[in-house]
Amino acid sequence: MLCILVLIPVLQACKPNDNTIYTLNVYEFNINITNNLRGLSVVNSKIIWASGTNGVFLKTTDGGNFWSIDCIKDAEKLDFISIEAFDENNAIVVSAGTPASI
Repeated sequence: MLCILVLIPVLQACKPNDNTIYTLNVYEFNINITNNLRGLSVVNSKIIWASGTNGVFLKTTDGGNFWSIDCIKDAEKLDFISIEAFDENNAIVVSAGTPASI
């Protein structure tokens, strides 16, 4: 089982002499996979993507209650070190090493 900690900062631009209180929310998700996760992209409080070893990527659209786990075809040997998500249907994963791939 893998544990994911997602930090979602709620910050605004820093202003001198500003008395605003900033918060940081920490969420823990337990997911039953053996892959190492390398990348994380938080679109909003509901949509989160993660990427990892063996071409795996994960996605939740309900704030972490359910995670879909999938692998990109013919990418089973790639290590996805980064992911950039745009919405619940679109994300870019980046691989490092041989062969490098986007």
